[in-house]
Amino acid sequence: MSNTATQVEAMEDLFRRALPLDLPPERNLYFIAHGSLPDWFQNGLCRGWTGPFADVAYGRYLRLVGRWKGRGYCCVINSDNAFEMVAIGMHEVSHCLERPRDPQLWRVALDDALMESSVQRICDLHDRTKTPPDEINGLATDDTPQWAGHGPRFLRAAIHVHYRMASAGVHRSAGSMYLAGSNYGLSPGDHYIEALGNEPMHWRDRPIVDLCDEPLPERFKRLWLCDTEAWREKHEAA
Repeated sequence: MSNTATQVEAMEDLFRRALPLDLPPERNLYFIAHGSLPDWFQNGLCRGWTGPFADVAYGRYLRLVGRWKGRGYCCVINSDNAFEMVAIGMHEVSHCLERPRDPQLWRVALDDALMESSVQRICDLHDRTKTPPDEINGLATDDTPQWAGHGPRFLRAAIHVHYRMASAGVHRSAGSMYLAGSNYGLSPGDHYIEALGNEPMHWRDRPIVDLCDEPLPERFKRLWLCDTEAWREKHEAA
């Protein structure tokens, strides 16, 4: 196993220690190093990616290397830099935690048919000619906002992840974890952190997945609306 793959897998324990409410023992977590995947499963477009059925899509690989323990969160990390790996992991785990609770999701068994369809979906996502622009992580066409897939639910979850990881001694900047910023046509991530105020501290004893359905703080909502309206005005004027 490569050093990069070993480092990526070791992140699972780090994240569990930092996010015990969000990653309890019964919820499996898989980090996979991009470079350890078969060539046909690799994608140079993104620094990392995940999805509701990512564990299923990569299930055969996880079984092959003896890591499969059952359904769970699964994130691919595309970096050889140890510091950056953690920051990308924070971004991808935020995507996992922004999803509404869906008990049925975890009851879907790993069978060959589901695995094949999930593999095909992942491959299609890696092929931009077959992928709806709003599903390409951080990439956009003229008609698709750069922030597609990184809306208020994601930003809120990411800020809570950022706070909880820092509280556990894992410090990464908002920019390093791709939290808002120019890549997504939004204000810097630190502006969103400031706009969310003390919410991460006040709600530190609640699972992040339960927080995303709470009403957005007004200041946070205004910043989001201001950013997105600016994009629309620019797009309409073009």
